[in-house]
Amino acid sequence: MAQVFIIGGVSWDTIVYVSEFPQPVAQTLFASGQETLGSTGAGKALALTKLAIPTTLQAVLGNDEWGRKIENSLAQQGVNAYFDYDATGTERHVNLMNQHGERISLFTHASASEIAVQPVQFKELLREATHIVLNIMAYTKALIPQLQASGKPIWTDLHDYQAGNAYHEAFISAANYIFVSSDRLPNYREYMQQWIQDGKKLVVCTHGANGATAIDEEGNWYEQAVITTEIVDTNGAGDSFFAGFFSAYLAGKDIATSLQYGTICGALAVSSLNLTANDLSAERLEQHWQQHFGINES
Repeated sequence: MAQVFIIGGVSWDTIVYVSEFPQPVAQTLFASGQETLGSTGAGKALALTKLAIPTTLQAVLGNDEWGRKIENSLAQQGVNAYFDYDATGTERHVNLMNQHGERISLFTHASASEIAVQPVQFKELLREATHIVLNIMAYTKALIPQLQASGKPIWTDLHDYQAGNAYHEAFISAANYIFVSSDRLPNYREYMQQWIQDGKKLVVCTHGANGATAIDEEGNWYEQAVITTEIVDTNGAGDSFFAGFFSAYLAGKDIATSLQYGTICGALAVSSLNLTANDLSAERLEQHWQQHFGINES
């Protein structure tokens, strides 16, 4: 059975909801909001755990109230996690969300760029893992040589990668499987093809309301449209898309079908105020796949 080791990516977030993003002038706005668990490692770990994929999350927390909130939230939702500690404090974000599902993220406290992980526990989890999900946190770069030496497949999510951004190069080089958004990559197909030529096994690119595309190691190209749904909150949608795709792929589904599962899982996420759909499960995901795509199964 697959054992997924997710490295990095938790925060405590303040989410603020507005109809439209404010104009850059002095003003007073009335808005709704909430505080909640955030970031890409938490989003992926939550979704995979709900989909019954054995998963362990490694992340860093400060010895503070926000770190304790994160620890409690993950535990209450059944996520298997262990933490290394950041002397500078827990990472925190303010996410400004508009009615169109767009987001402006403000990092009010970033995690430290260097973290001393617990070597014995880290090595044991790495030994047990069958798949590694490497998130693009600054401190995880130092762990890449260990991850590559393990010989385990490495998946990474570059999010809104912009061509030429040197920060991502270590993650691109290390990964066997790449997920990326086209938000800041208009010539995404060119980059996807280049990464395949460089030896990647699979590259998946998400395009928000315009769906997703993928290319495999043989150069086959795939396209998947979105499923129309009411947008409540887009936080975590990309991580849920990843989890839906990943769970299907691990189960032996082909890439086209895995994209369908990812699309459904992402659509379910945006219908919730939380990082994942409240009642997400492997059974619910399968029911939705049958509803939307099962009729076309040969």
